[in-house]
Amino acid sequence: MLSKELSFQEYKALSQGKDLKAESATYGNDICFPGTQLVAMANGRQKLLKNVKPGDEVLTIDPETKRTTKVQVKELVAHEAKNYAITRLVVITATEKASSLGQEIKLGSKIIEATPNHPMLTQNGNRKIGEITTGDEVLCFDSKSGAFSVYKVLQKSEYAGGVQKVYNIEANGGSTFMMNDVMVMQK
Repeated sequence: MLSKELSFQEYKALSQGKDLKAESATYGNDICFPGTQLVAMANGRQKLLKNVKPGDEVLTIDPETKRTTKVQVKELVAHEAKNYAITRLVVITATEKASSLGQEIKLGSKIIEATPNHPMLTQNGNRKIGEITTGDEVLCFDSKSGAFSVYKVLQKSEYAGGVQKVYNIEANGGSTFMMNDVMVMQK
């Protein structure tokens, strides 16, 4: 009985309490993010994507050297409010170290949401977020240490995001942004 209830509660948590079969959403050409995603700003803070303005400075990361530079936002593109399909990735990392108490394992996780056709860089190259599969690896930023780490995709889900605008940044340089501390490609 307990395992049935636990399984049901896990399903509800992972699917945000929704019956995914009953949902349908718009699959379009808009390559964007919900406005609730957090953008890494050049000043070390994060800002809701929907609040980013032209002239703001955001971080861009060179995927090969992992060096960050700041670039200026030229425009925040806002697409018409629709019931967009949203792909949600839960990514995790685990680091192990020996201690006097035994083996310590530190877990970390991040969540990124975007329209299924937004590009991301994975260990298998540049792919649409909707094409990424469980086990793929993506580059993430640890704001505490200032270092980049590889995270594995633990879970991928797709759902109707509800009627909302979706956004994308156009900047005067760079090829990437950090969205919820996950590296994504500019479109």
